[in-house]
Amino acid sequence: MNFKNFIGIDISKGTFDFALIKDGDQLHPISGETTNDTFGLVKLEEFLKSQGLDMNETLICMEQTGIYCRLLSQYLVENNYHVWLEMPVQIIRSQGVQRGKNDRIDAIRIAQYSCMKKDKAILWQPPREVVLQINDLLTLRDRLIESRKSLKQPIKEFSDAGFKSTAKLIESRCSGTLKALDKEIEQIEKELDKLINKDSNLKKLYKLATSVPGIGKITALTLLYFTNEFSLYTMPNNWPVIVGLPPLSTLQEPLSKENPG
Repeated sequence: MNFKNFIGIDISKGTFDFALIKDGDQLHPISGETTNDTFGLVKLEEFLKSQGLDMNETLICMEQTGIYCRLLSQYLVENNYHVWLEMPVQIIRSQGVQRGKNDRIDAIRIAQYSCMKKDKAILWQPPREVVLQINDLLTLRDRLIESRKSLKQPIKEFSDAGFKSTAKLIESRCSGTLKALDKEIEQIEKELDKLINKDSNLKKLYKLATSVPGIGKITALTLLYFTNEFSLYTMPNNWPVIVGLPPLSTLQEPLSKENPG
């Protein structure tokens, strides 16, 4: 596609900043900010219309931030906008050392990145429902693990400080909750196994991913989500960019996306 306009979006939990590079003019970006909800979607569309853009020549780029970008990215694709979800590390590495953190500036940097790298843009499509379910279960698992850590931390701190009796008292009071958390985490992992095993495409890709040394179950499933079943990263050498692990050259067959049987 011959893109001439580039929109960078920096997304957080409650808001998102956007920056427009119009007709390739990187020196004069147009910026704005709105809420990360349905009202914000309307405001963004109003802004786009006010700029008189040809949307066939416009590329919208944002970082892959999981649940925070889901509403916006799905809405844009459903309404036929050209969307590029890029891994944050790709954008960071392309721009070298940057001083400070500012959402408005970050949106401009993302717009600049999409302008400079437009030939490498991969248009995004929403994951299948089963892949979204896997990501949601992984997110819940992470939160349960964090809850378990926060309960165990004071036990360790008192024990390390020599207050053994206090540590035992806290542990006894938390034991029921800790056991319940362990059980919930175990149940989530069983549900993940079921989702993988009943979908032929996921089962194949999961087997290929976990055949790489250093790639375990959770990392493999995380990659399946963030790469949309590896459709966004077809070359083996892209793996280190995502997780800092060896390339997929150890695999016996190339990754491919098939229709689930």
